[in-house]
Amino acid sequence: PTALLLRANGVAELGETDEALGYLRRLRRDYPTSEVVPESELTRGLLLERVGRWPEARKVLRALPLEFPMATAALRAPLEIAAHHRRSGDPTSESEALVRAERNYREILERYPTGSHSFFTREKLIQTLTLQGRHAEALDGILAMCDETAAPTQRPGLLVSAAHLAEIQLGEPARAAAIGGRVAEEFPNTRIGRRSVREAHRLREQPNG
Repeated sequence: PTALLLRANGVAELGETDEALGYLRRLRRDYPTSEVVPESELTRGLLLERVGRWPEARKVLRALPLEFPMATAALRAPLEIAAHHRRSGDPTSESEALVRAERNYREILERYPTGSHSFFTREKLIQTLTLQGRHAEALDGILAMCDETAAPTQRPGLLVSAAHLAEIQLGEPARAAAIGGRVAEEFPNTRIGRRSVREAHRLREQPNG
């Protein structure tokens, strides 16, 4: 199955979409329980979308989270649907797709709260909130990830993203400075920690910082 997926990707890059789709259909038919099936189905949906076969693509992409709710490829599918509508200049359909995506991610986290999928699911939920312009909720989500699911190596980047969101999107330099101070405190002898000290100082010097 892995070889079929690699072959499909290879011929797709050469513009041979029908051949690529044939390999992907064969993979699904001959190896239905393979761990690469979610990725192959996502690839199939994106290829169908690329060649203008949107109704087929949408069917594939909508089925993915139902069949493989915790697979990384399946978790990407709802936002790929929203991205299609954004590229098509259809804000109403994009908004509806984002609402469905948010509902999907929250249902997964409720039904399967722990596991290797949890971090990526939360990440996609935060991306969905950001695309909806709900930056305060996105910020709360990032901070919750830091406290609940992120590994130590993931926390610095998440906290920097949270500080940037607080400053740029929410216009709250004081909160951004506090988050930056947390990076400096938790990771004092690192490059990102030292940079966060300087950023926190800059933010505190702002008029409303």
